[in-house]
Amino acid sequence: MNYRDILKQTCVDYMQMNEFLINPLIFKKGKGIYLWDINNKKYIDALSGVFVCIFGHNYKPINQALTKQLNKLSFFPGLHGTSDATLKFVEDLSSITPGNLNFVKAYTGGSEANEAAMKFAKQYHTQTNSPGKYKVLSLNLSYHGGTFATTSISGLSKRRVKYEPLTYGHIKVPSPYQVYSKLKRRNSFNPTFEGHYFIGESFDLWKEANQICADILEDTIINEHPDTISSFIIEPICSTAGIIEPSLNYFKTVRNLCDKYNIMLIFDEVLTGVAKTGKMFATEYTGICPDIITIAKSISNGTVPLSAFAVDTKYSDAFLGPWSQDSESVQFHTGITYAGMPVASAVGSAVINEVLTNDYIQKATNIGIQLREKLESLRKYDFVIDVRGRGSLLCVEINNDYFHKRYKNFTSFGDYFKKTTLENGLIVRIDPHWFTLSPPLISTKEEIDELFRLLEKSIEDVVKKWSKPGQHQIKGWRQNVL
Repeated sequence: MNYRDILKQTCVDYMQMNEFLINPLIFKKGKGIYLWDINNKKYIDALSGVFVCIFGHNYKPINQALTKQLNKLSFFPGLHGTSDATLKFVEDLSSITPGNLNFVKAYTGGSEANEAAMKFAKQYHTQTNSPGKYKVLSLNLSYHGGTFATTSISGLSKRRVKYEPLTYGHIKVPSPYQVYSKLKRRNSFNPTFEGHYFIGESFDLWKEANQICADILEDTIINEHPDTISSFIIEPICSTAGIIEPSLNYFKTVRNLCDKYNIMLIFDEVLTGVAKTGKMFATEYTGICPDIITIAKSISNGTVPLSAFAVDTKYSDAFLGPWSQDSESVQFHTGITYAGMPVASAVGSAVINEVLTNDYIQKATNIGIQLREKLESLRKYDFVIDVRGRGSLLCVEINNDYFHKRYKNFTSFGDYFKKTTLENGLIVRIDPHWFTLSPPLISTKEEIDELFRLLEKSIEDVVKKWSKPGQHQIKGWRQNVL
């Protein structure tokens, strides 16, 4: 097979294909925390795919559950009924969701689940005498999916502007981290050498940023008019911002505002859900409970496409009927062909069973403790600003200005770090100024040690490349980054 010719017939997510074709990465197999490409090069998957494979690749119990269901029933006529496997998944998922979030509907991806959650909120308001409530609030620093509606509510301009104009009725408000960054600049406060964010003066700024954002949120609701606002969607841990958690007071205020103005609060846990943060759901860290929670990624361990939303049962009764000539408008009027298919549902139930039976929540905590201790040692580099996260979901923030002041033509740490990590056989999530790890929860102590060795080697490879005497350096800077 001529892979290069075939690659010209397709595209890889968020990749410039001409650049990708120079050295294409094509995987052929996986086992545990490892992946192999078509050249038999071995990689540590320190990202669990894309925050998905919490049990690693080719995990036998999940494969067995899939095969068992496949030999019974793989699909059903969704316009006529459901399946026993689908109902088992509904029962299993509702048993682990927070509060009374026990009304469950399955889908095939995070974008679908988020879009369905927004549709549910809008239809609920329509059926409860508030038909004017249609607008959706979200944060500037956010990502909620790739459909038109979820692209519209996402705050990442680079993934949005190419498709504008998008759907209307989506209002964005500032993120706490966004305001915090502005306050730092206003106060000429640089925490680069402070050792950690949110201590001392920095902590006061963080509190102020969260309060400002909460105030702006209410101002926005009032200015847009509460009778037009349907829902507010937010990630309890904002991955796009670099694994940032708004303050507990912010979440408390958000919950109170949503109650005050009859707005449904949606928590997007597509990335953070199911064990990896050291809780079943990151919602548990916020001190509040949303009205809807969306789940995807880890719920199937990447075996088959699966997602879901879970809604507080106090809202679901509005969709039950009774039957009448108008019942067509009472039901939740949405459908996806592969939503809730038996094979995916059986896999979802198996994932939940594995998490509970083998205490993977505690394993996420243990891995997080081991890995975070190692990541904290990276503070020896002056350009490491912060180490943060929950459980096995961890992030390291980098100060790009540190390099820009020293080297000509330096673009971003992330540009060079991504290349060196792949060269060294390591896969992590990399942004221009931070990188995130979320290794599978089956990782052993020795495998985490190996992961960190490759991570630190990749950092040093970037530094050594840019600190060679006479190469790339700006005149007058002699300090070795190491």
